[in-house]
Amino acid sequence: MIEPAKAPNLAFSALLLGAVGIAFAPVLAKLAVNVDGLQDGVRFSPVAAAFWRMAIASPFFWLAVWRGRGRGAEAPFAGPPKLPLIVPGLFFAADLGIWHWAFEFTSVANATLEANFAAIIVPLVAFFWLKERFSWLFVVGAALALAGMARLVGFSISSEGDAWIGDLMGIGTAAAYSGYLLSSKVLLGRFPVKLVMACATTGTAVFLLLGAAVTPGRLLPQTAASWGYLVALALIAQVFGQGLIAFGMSRLPAGFSAVTLILQPVVAAYLSWVMLDQKMSGAQMAAGLVVLAGIVLARFGTRKN
Repeated sequence: MIEPAKAPNLAFSALLLGAVGIAFAPVLAKLAVNVDGLQDGVRFSPVAAAFWRMAIASPFFWLAVWRGRGRGAEAPFAGPPKLPLIVPGLFFAADLGIWHWAFEFTSVANATLEANFAAIIVPLVAFFWLKERFSWLFVVGAALALAGMARLVGFSISSEGDAWIGDLMGIGTAAAYSGYLLSSKVLLGRFPVKLVMACATTGTAVFLLLGAAVTPGRLLPQTAASWGYLVALALIAQVFGQGLIAFGMSRLPAGFSAVTLILQPVVAAYLSWVMLDQKMSGAQMAAGLVVLAGIVLARFGTRKN
């Protein structure tokens, strides 16, 4: 039994660890696609990699649901749900699909920052819809975290060619991810974390399978190494990462949770440096510390919520 006074700190720790877990997603997905190479002139689809992430992870969540049957603490709350359990999966599939397409038109840096505009959208919607309240310190912390991330990823505005299409898709990604976080938050208030994640992960897999069927590339990887990276992607990013994030969100405000997840691209940048040999400058490292400082300020700004 978790003591009430310790619950927020435990949830915050879960959010931080979850953000670290999902930071492995772009690195492992890129490795899964790259090591598979070209087979008969066709490459393994990035959308298919996202599908396998969900398909492999889904049974683990359903196993957890099955093992939790009959336990009073695990039983859903009485009454009809405010949203169908499939809704988060629809939003998450849109988030991943749109984000990958954005790379075709704009830089990864721009798409990454724009996707994290969810840190602005979610608190605003949560303020009016979920009646969440926060202090001025939260606003300062959120702004500082976004500014640090902008410096980290090297955000720049360009009006050349079709860049505006990619930037618009990046914002669409933020809207879809905001929908995922907010719908998950609503459902987590009525259903166990395991059930919400099982339905969301399975729903996302179904929608991504449809997306992979209509986009270029192979659905099945052809090498053992690629399968290995996909399994790691499913376990680290989805089961561990998203599972801990859902646990943290069930006990903390949605707005603060969205700001905390800005940590993900910071960790991803460090992982890319170590695992993909993508160098980081001193300024980028300092920007990562600014993001951390912003998250801490936002945390203090939510203590009274």
